[in-house]
Amino acid sequence: MKAYDVYDKAPFILRGRFLLSTVNDKVIEDLFLLSEQKEASLWESRGALITACWLSGLLKKRRFLPKIIQTIEEKDEAAFYSPAWLGALFLYDDEAFIAPIQHFIDKHFQATKSYRYHKSYYQAMYCLQLWDKQKHSNYAQKYAPFFPRASAHSKTLLRFLEVSKILRANIPFEHSATLQTGLKTLLTETTTLSAYFDGLLVQPKIRSYAEGMHRLQHFDLYCEQFKQKYQEKTAQVVAPSEFLLDHPYDKIKRSTHQFEHAVRTYLYAYHSQVYPIELKKAVLLAQDSIDILAGLEIDLDYQLPTEIIDICYQKLLKLLPKSYFLYEGYALALLLRSNRHDQRAKTLHENAQQIKAKYEWVEEDDYLWWGRYVQVKN
Repeated sequence: MKAYDVYDKAPFILRGRFLLSTVNDKVIEDLFLLSEQKEASLWESRGALITACWLSGLLKKRRFLPKIIQTIEEKDEAAFYSPAWLGALFLYDDEAFIAPIQHFIDKHFQATKSYRYHKSYYQAMYCLQLWDKQKHSNYAQKYAPFFPRASAHSKTLLRFLEVSKILRANIPFEHSATLQTGLKTLLTETTTLSAYFDGLLVQPKIRSYAEGMHRLQHFDLYCEQFKQKYQEKTAQVVAPSEFLLDHPYDKIKRSTHQFEHAVRTYLYAYHSQVYPIELKKAVLLAQDSIDILAGLEIDLDYQLPTEIIDICYQKLLKLLPKSYFLYEGYALALLLRSNRHDQRAKTLHENAQQIKAKYEWVEEDDYLWWGRYVQVKN
């Protein structure tokens, strides 16, 4: 969690919610499977376990509850990682985790009676202490002499819970399908145009464990075959960077961005009376939302004709979800070019406000490090 302090938080929230809205049980199951593989590196197995526990808790997937309980009882990990499974007590809001947490503390702490800062049993004590405070229970009372030390380990757990709350976007739910549907609607209606331009809502390549192993084996075999074939012909050893260029998995689809180039040419030759025809042709042929958004973004002095703006936004309304920012951007683009489209701009603005009324943009003083984020209104 500390690593998030130095990165831009808005993309993390957006991508986290997008992942949460699309992930399924098979992905989480494969993450748990990967965490048990001895062949995996230490961080790969640990990272898979952290992600699996966190996703299960965020979505309240009860089928994975036994796996998280097993992790709590067995994993004597650093306090930097343990909130992923200790925090499940609060994410599931289920007292079934109380006994495993107490067992973990008694097993790892009482046996040593030592103060080891980096271990997570003090964090487990604070976890019970926080639960007692919220639920008015008494599960942590026998650890009362250690509360001062336990409180010193609260920051990571509290931050984990705060991040989880933000990712859930204030959507009330009991079943994962309800949360995922709510997140999809929120992303559809509140994602900025710049987020689409940056490709933040592109479906991530999440592979199953079996598929990942198969692709890895296939890749190794391909490298070996290519190297052998090349060496037979040239008797030379080549760098991987050379023969990997031909690998089918590394092909990258590139956009020509014809409309963006047409806009640049139009702005450069603004006084030409001929080029607007070519500009219109380019926008009519454009099918890439990023190309269209890039062309609109570089029109800093609002020199593009209203006809071109109309075509651009009509295409964006077909290519992208109908969001608050898309309607608002369309209305503003019309108003900045003439007053002949005031009524249309008013209608678009009203559509934007209807969407905006369902959400609130939060900026809490205690968590300024998160910046501004959107959530569902109560």
